[in-house]
Amino acid sequence: MSRFLKKIISDTSNGRILVLMSPIMIVLLISFIITLRGLSELCSHTPGSADFVNAANSDGLKYLPKYLSIFVVSYAALVALLTYWREKKRIGREFEESRSRFFFEQASAGLEEVYNLLKDQNNDRIIWLRAARDLLHSINLSKQISATEFKEAYLLAEEKIRHKLYLALSIYDGETKERKALPPQFFYGLIDWQVERSLDDAAKLASQKIVSQDVSIDKVLRQPTTLPLAKVSVVAIYDFLEYPKEYKDPLNSVTVWRGYWDSGQNIGLGEDQGARRFVYHKLRHNAIDGKLYENEIPNENIEPKEN
Repeated sequence: MSRFLKKIISDTSNGRILVLMSPIMIVLLISFIITLRGLSELCSHTPGSADFVNAANSDGLKYLPKYLSIFVVSYAALVALLTYWREKKRIGREFEESRSRFFFEQASAGLEEVYNLLKDQNNDRIIWLRAARDLLHSINLSKQISATEFKEAYLLAEEKIRHKLYLALSIYDGETKERKALPPQFFYGLIDWQVERSLDDAAKLASQKIVSQDVSIDKVLRQPTTLPLAKVSVVAIYDFLEYPKEYKDPLNSVTVWRGYWDSGQNIGLGEDQGARRFVYHKLRHNAIDGKLYENEIPNENIEPKEN
């Protein structure tokens, strides 16, 4: 189908189509009733008989061919409009899918670029500004996605990048097996930010140096270097790492096993046997500072143990 025809179909509103269909359906209904009555009267006589000839030449049936023609034309017009409407809806769906796919691909590519810029845990001011701008552009592009499946796919891409950025912008402690937040000295843009020093000292080291230079036509002046990361870039990146308030966690739909660890179909065996034992024990115990405490579980929430 040509782009011109697609534009005509897309620009015609459903309301206009309904307005066109209404009089056609009325004419179709009236002509159908008149035609049906005339044909019923004519068929009540034997073809070729005097009554048949008289009925065919009567005032009530002499206009039957015209009404029949009106009925056929109205029916054809209605079929054409219904076909047109269906085609319009199909083109609308294709346009929405194509448009959503474009914005999804662009937004997802932008998120990947943000991760690529920050995955090496650099504290370069220019790179962080670029990453923050790409991030905000990607989020704005995602707002143009209208197809449900692409909206869901973009949320999945966001969660993937959010997790990867969390790993990149944290420090793994091999001894405790925990992840620690980057220290504030990191954001002052110092190369040796791992060295323990106060924030005051870090700010002094990162401050711009005042240097006197001779101005001449023979050489360009050295530009002052700004080390600390821009506050807006830091806020933009870390706001993204936090789940939005309107986020609907799909894990909320999961029902935690409430029965005994051996109440499953495999009676404590199978691939989930370790998981069932863990959930059963975790529901009933809580460990704090090396001490174990029992949780109270209401009896009505516990399935009877199978024998």
